[in-house]
Amino acid sequence: MPLTQRQEILNLRALNLMPKQIARKLGLKTADVANFLRQQAEQATGERQQARWA
Repeated sequence: MPLTQRQEILNLRALNLMPKQIARKLGLKTADVANFLRQQAEQATGERQQARWA
């Protein structure tokens, strides 16, 4: 997934759009958008936990 597309997904999510709405808007599969958002959430959670234990 290109960087610009990933950034657009994050921008649309910040506007409280659901993965299905984002996928339709960008012409992607809902599962691809949902997986990307899940990875971003897991990464953010891991970073917060590492900062907490540092």
